[in-house]
Amino acid sequence: MTSDKSPATDQLRRRAEATREELGRTVAALTARNDVQGTLMHRAGRAGAKAHEAASRIGDLVRTKTPEPVRGRAVRAALRTRRQAAHAGRLARAKAPAALRAGVGRTARTARAHRAPLLGAGAALGVFLFVRRATKRG
Repeated sequence: MTSDKSPATDQLRRRAEATREELGRTVAALTARNDVQGTLMHRAGRAGAKAHEAASRIGDLVRTKTPEPVRGRAVRAALRTRRQAAHAGRLARAKAPAALRAGVGRTARTARAHRAPLLGAGAALGVFLFVRRATKRG
């Protein structure tokens, strides 16, 4: 009978450990490849950063190219619009019946709870409408 320290046993242990490590790397690679949410979050982050950078460049360009009196009027108009929108929101909340507000709240909670089926149904509807429109043209 061989002892636990024989060269064949050590070699088998090393091969088993190497196989485990390789399997771990393979599983990690497959998990990363199939991590749709992580991929989408990464892409959304990149898109958001690009949009922020573009908006910043455009803002700088507008600030440098727009005369001061025009910028002042634009700022005042934006403030006025913001105040009017906030006032309209307060009025809508105050005048909407309680039953309507409760119903809207329930609908929003239900939609959040069933987000995946709603997105799937929306995507299916979009594909259906696209195919229908394409077949009418063709």
